[in-house]
Amino acid sequence: MPKAIVLVTTDFGSDDSVIEELKTLEGVTVAHKVSGLYDILAEIEMNDAAKQTVFQLRNINGIRSMVLLMVKEQPVMAIAN
Repeated sequence: MPKAIVLVTTDFGSDDSVIEELKTLEGVTVAHKVSGLYDILAEIEMNDAAKQTVFQLRNINGIRSMVLLMVKEQPVMAIAN
């Protein structure tokens, strides 16, 4: 199944509320707070219903900007701890 990675920059102090909103959207399987250039990393399983999720992301209060990356293939190797 196709997957997308979303890198989100939030308004100051709104990362928790944005993650809670992301969790309610169809197809969102993972949402992590991260440090660095972006505040949140989310994964979306792109089934037919979840394609609407990409448009719903634009309506979440607290999102300043985002980058949507479509995953082209499954990982060749997983790194174990």
